[in-house]
Amino acid sequence: MGSAAARPKEGCEVWRLHAARALRPLSRWVPALLLLYVALHPRSPYLLVLRSVETPLLVLLGGLVWWRARGCCGRREGALLGAVLLVVAILAVGNEAIFRRQRAEVLAADAATRTLGQHFIVGYTRFDEVAMLAERGLIGGIYLGRGNVRGRTLSAIRAEIDALQGLRRRAGLPPLIVAADQEGGSVAHLTPPLAALPSLASVVEAGSDARLEARVQDYGETQGRGLAALGVNLNLGPVADLRPLHGGPAFDTHTLIGRRVSARYRQCGGGGARCRGRYAADFLRSGSVLSCHA
Repeated sequence: MGSAAARPKEGCEVWRLHAARALRPLSRWVPALLLLYVALHPRSPYLLVLRSVETPLLVLLGGLVWWRARGCCGRREGALLGAVLLVVAILAVGNEAIFRRQRAEVLAADAATRTLGQHFIVGYTRFDEVAMLAERGLIGGIYLGRGNVRGRTLSAIRAEIDALQGLRRRAGLPPLIVAADQEGGSVAHLTPPLAALPSLASVVEAGSDARLEARVQDYGETQGRGLAALGVNLNLGPVADLRPLHGGPAFDTHTLIGRRVSARYRQCGGGGARCRGRYAADFLRSGSVLSCHA
């Protein structure tokens, strides 16, 4: 009886050993192939937070995978794994060298490149880099996103924008376009430090039609004053999207179209259009901020 009861346990142990042996190569190859994929797609926007350390990180992690695999695989597998990780290191270092060369070429641009650069509005993470581009006329504007304002005061952000505009004046260049996407509601990339405002759709649909233009006027002036105080002169809003009759996709976690736009925009009798035109006019009066209907 004891011997018969022990057999299932022995079978389970044997199965676990076989499973562990079969999965062991995956612990080497999955990280190696993942590193190879990243090296083949340099400077991916999905890895933006790692961009400053991407090259040394790829080389370091490749070395770590190789170190852990030593003595755990056969000669043929070890040679193949080593070749893959060597390719990762070569790609990482090569991509970094290409980037540095291209960056130097841009910064040493001629007049033709500066003419082309005037058509670009760029986001940035480092002030010194964007200042160099702005001063040399290699860009026409900047885009302010959450990363540029998070944890900072309005005065500090405005001082940074003023410094960039000062570089442009001293270089005899036109002012930078300073763009933002501040639609209100869920799309408020500069809040905080700017005050949170409801979506324009909620303003349109709240209350009676008799007070519609007054509500929109107050909304546009408030948002325009806030953006102008920050140094923004182009807002990528309000949106001109139409709310679908059925309310939008069932699992819409990205556009949130059902919340952001007004059902009244479907009524082409002019109410929605008048509201939007009034919003833009009030926006302009509130501080020289151009409203761009996206």
